[in-house]
Amino acid sequence: MRDLTIIPGFEGLYSMNRYGDIYSHKRSKYLVSRLKNGYLRVNLTKEHKTKPYLVSRLVAATFSGLDLKNSSIEVHHKFGRQMNYPEEIENLSMRDHKDKHKQLRLNG
Repeated sequence: MRDLTIIPGFEGLYSMNRYGDIYSHKRSKYLVSRLKNGYLRVNLTKEHKTKPYLVSRLVAATFSGLDLKNSSIEVHHKFGRQMNYPEEIENLSMRDHKDKHKQLRLNG
């Protein structure tokens, strides 16, 4: 449980490290992320409601201050395909939808 940081909005429930490993304080164990459509996802529960989250968005929220409720900001994987690299913060940048797709066109 070294180097864990509380996930904003999930205080007392979940923490994570910079590589995207998510720890449940209620269950006292790390959660298993699932790959769906090339993106790592995890289900988090708060107030008896379970919701899927992209691990990359949770990393950005925890370590870069991204507001999880702001859907106009997207997380971009700098080093290529998202499933080939860990979800560490150095691999992520935040952009609005228009800028992200402009950059994707430039990079092919």
